Amino acid sequence: MNLRAGEDVAALRRERDELRAEIERLREEMAEWESAHAAVVELRGLVESHMDTARGQWECVGKRDELRAEVDMWHRHYAGLLNEAHDENERLRAEPHQCPVCFGVGQVANGFYARVGTTTWAAASLNTERCRSCDGSGIVWQT
Repeated sequence: MNLRAGEDVAALRRERDELRAEIERLREEMAEWESAHAAVVELRGLVESHMDTARGQWECVGKRDELRAEVDMWHRHYAGLLNEAHDENERLRAEPHQCPVCFGVGQVANGFYARVGTTTWAAASLNTERCRSCDGSGIVWQT
């Protein structure tokens, strides 16, 4: 592994550790949202029971709809936090590895991808193009 790729891997691992700390913060925030969510669900049950006793009053119907809208907003927000935490968790489980296509260089011979699937291959020139597997970074992420 060349020195630059080693530095890139170390930087990526530092970034991964920072992201893990952010995930932990998000999990703590999610726990707070869960507590608030439980209170809203309890409040919704109380409101709905009171609303059942006052069906004929249009004020109550309006309040019920407002509360349902608020509870739905909380549900959407909570679901968004869960999805965000899940996506970050999946990303953090990945580890950096040297690209097996360009061997960590980030470049391949010009025409390399045009010849994929053929039985013979020879470089047409000394020009290079960006490796598509690692997007030119020389590093791929694998879980």
